[in-house]
Amino acid sequence: MSPALHGILVTYRRHDDLARYLDVLRGQTVRLERLVVVDNEASPVVADLVRAAADVAERVDHLLMPENTGPAGAIAAGMGELLTTAGDDEWMFLLDDDDPPVRDDTLAAIAAVAADLTARGDDCGAVGAWGARLDRWTGRLRFVPDTDPVEVDYVSGNSLPLYRVGALRRVGVGPAELFFGFDDLELGLRLRAGGFTVWSAGLAAVHGLGGSARPGRVSGRVTPPTWRRYYSLRNLVWIYRRYGLVVPALFVSVTAGLLKPLVNLPFSPRVAGRSLRQNMSALRDGWSGRLGRSVDPGPVR
Repeated sequence: MSPALHGILVTYRRHDDLARYLDVLRGQTVRLERLVVVDNEASPVVADLVRAAADVAERVDHLLMPENTGPAGAIAAGMGELLTTAGDDEWMFLLDDDDPPVRDDTLAAIAAVAADLTARGDDCGAVGAWGARLDRWTGRLRFVPDTDPVEVDYVSGNSLPLYRVGALRRVGVGPAELFFGFDDLELGLRLRAGGFTVWSAGLAAVHGLGGSARPGRVSGRVTPPTWRRYYSLRNLVWIYRRYGLVVPALFVSVTAGLLKPLVNLPFSPRVAGRSLRQNMSALRDGWSGRLGRSVDPGPVR
């Protein structure tokens, strides 16, 4: 008998997306043993949608968060909930409300790769439809285009990552205080530091996930600061420091945090100045370890 598969579906003010995702799960060729819908909004609409989706898995739970804890907080809470009931040899999918699988056999295909790796004796901690490697000098994250399973440093949150319960129980879930951005990278590095392997299943192109796998092109032009950029820069610096990657932390701080807005100051002084001020706050918090929800993300669609 194959190990049970569980799921954590994080949602925040995306009722239509959530309804669509639950319907997609209904059509998957594998059935989840338990699905935990982590609701950062604590919405009665979400409660109704979860009640109507009782057939999506053998057990469907609605986990209400007391406030918006961001993706990182919701994921940590969902994993903690599943760890109370799931066995070490079982697996949990991490699902994002606006990024459902395109094909009805995608979850089955990822689970099959995980089963094959463990059958071969690999101490696998995570498998995603695609993954990326970390450049230990520049801190850049490079998408791995292989179409066969290959080891990576982490699997992205939008790659339908599948985590082994026993591995998470041993190394712990990622810090909820990251709030938003690169919590998937932290968890990948956490698993690898704990002696587990992380794998890209090489399924991005075949399963219609190629667009989400490839990162956007980096531009040299400065744009108005956003809360997402603050958290991403802060968390990246903190994560690199946490795992002893001082050179990448310095490289990212200087290039993305300081040089980019400084170079653009003569051309866009107002926007570049605002961006520089925000980046300085992010770098200060990242290097000092000040995490949590320190910048209000404001309204979300």
